[in-house]
Amino acid sequence: MMRKLRKMILGISAAVLCAALLPTSAWAHSGRPAANVGSFSTGIRTILDLLPTSIPPSPSVKLETYPIQMNVGDTSVLEYTIEHASDSRSMVTSSDSSVVRVNGDGTLTAVSEGTATITVSGSGAEASFDVTVRTVPVSSITISQLPERLQLGQTAQAEATVSPQNATDPTVEWKSSDPATAQISQEGTVTAVRPGEVTITCRAASGAEAKVSLTVYEVLPEEIRTDVDQLRLLIGTSQAVTIEILPEYANNKNYTVTMEDEEIAAWLEGNTVEARKDGSTELVIETENQVTKRIPVSVYHIPVRTVTIDDSAQEYVYPMVMEHAVDQDGALRLSVRLLPEDATYPEVEWESSNPEVIFVSGGTMEIRGTGDVVLTAVSHDGTKDSIRLKVVSRGKVNGAVGFASVAVMGILFLLALIAGKRLQAAKKEMNHGSSDS
Repeated sequence: MMRKLRKMILGISAAVLCAALLPTSAWAHSGRPAANVGSFSTGIRTILDLLPTSIPPSPSVKLETYPIQMNVGDTSVLEYTIEHASDSRSMVTSSDSSVVRVNGDGTLTAVSEGTATITVSGSGAEASFDVTVRTVPVSSITISQLPERLQLGQTAQAEATVSPQNATDPTVEWKSSDPATAQISQEGTVTAVRPGEVTITCRAASGAEAKVSLTVYEVLPEEIRTDVDQLRLLIGTSQAVTIEILPEYANNKNYTVTMEDEEIAAWLEGNTVEARKDGSTELVIETENQVTKRIPVSVYHIPVRTVTIDDSAQEYVYPMVMEHAVDQDGALRLSVRLLPEDATYPEVEWESSNPEVIFVSGGTMEIRGTGDVVLTAVSHDGTKDSIRLKVVSRGKVNGAVGFASVAVMGILFLLALIAGKRLQAAKKEMNHGSSDS
């Protein structure tokens, strides 16, 4: 529309100029009345009548809300109006988008420190303004959530609050004065490594910093607790022992366990005591800071009360004339019964009173000759039982027995004769007495 108006004005101006330059003869010549000169002025007036009575104003950009100073990271609204716009299109540009960035929604964001020129254009008009971007430094730091004392092996999470809140670079760096005592990550996690004193420092890029002191302490064991205070074990048995180091939150709960006399009892894997031999000893538990507990250990066995030799399986010869006679060529079949039956040591040792008759070695008995012998079974606890045997040669005994038998029968025969004669004499005497009466 503005272009058409401009063309119209230029055309009318050209016509007026031509009319002014024409000679008077073109408008009045000889033979024509001078009144023709008035036709020129009339023409001029006609041309002027064609001109518009007023010229429309040119488009212009009116800035309404805009920033001239911003902090890094800030975003600002830009408001403007294009007056007498020939269309609705407009554009906002930045001379340095690394300093001020124009967003898609028309807002402005301060990117980095510096100055940028923002230009608003539309309908052939434009307006500009400068924006200065500055940084906001951290002026102070406050450390919180960190205790004054931290137990060895524990962790704590420190927090840092920077001022002002709109600081351009709010990031901080953490540092420990002695990482061997306490370490701190860049996330603010503190780990207690060993007892001691450290200083924790939090520093911003602006140079502002804050410091706090931290004491790392250790909790030492104070008591050893067990599920038993003394042990009495039967030989060959074992018992587990539960060990607890107190307080529960103690740092170093390491301990050692020793048995003073390992011949009597032994400390095995799995916290177990094994009874090995009669006697008394002590189980000693000790922490690295010398907290000690001693547990008395008594080991016993079930003794043998009685020993009885059982010869019910033994084959004896000539039982009518001899007691416990054993054939020299026979076998010994003696056994032992012990009471109580659950005695710890059920074994016995055999002893021979006459090794030339019966020889004993390693629990084995061997008949070597004839004669009388006493065999004794002795238990581990000293209780014992004995049996008297007579080892004989069956051939020799058979001859002796035959001779003895004949002699006995002869004696019996003589005794019978004597008894018969005495009986007859008694009868005669009784008969003689009867006749006298």
